[in-house]
Amino acid sequence: MSDLTLLANQYAASAEFLKGMNSALLRIKKAQFGVGGGEASPAELRRSRDELAQLVEAVYARLSNEAGRTVMVPEELLERLRAEYGTQLSWRLPDLQEAIMALRGSEPLGERALKTLDELCGAADATASASFRRLWRR
Repeated sequence: MSDLTLLANQYAASAEFLKGMNSALLRIKKAQFGVGGGEASPAELRRSRDELAQLVEAVYARLSNEAGRTVMVPEELLERLRAEYGTQLSWRLPDLQEAIMALRGSEPLGERALKTLDELCGAADATASASFRRLWRR
């Protein structure tokens, strides 16, 4: 596989993962805060929460070396999170678990869960942007 094809595949994977995370979190926030077209039906909101929970579970599983997840997580995102979390990785994993549990529940997301999800989306965005810049330079 050529370098260009590899870069294109990395970008596509990162962008798709980011799109899934961002769109689900945005729908949840709009509904929770009642802004900008946040008129999602309860079924749509539940679907968004489940989709985002699946993505966060996949990240958690990969960071904690669990097997058996079907959602593909871009390796570059995992590397970025490991670098950002550094020695605090074992302390950050419970934050991801709390966010997953909050998403699986029916209560509005708390400030801590939203912060964790925003940080995860930020890392996914930085990963997709970096992949795009590498691809563009080729």
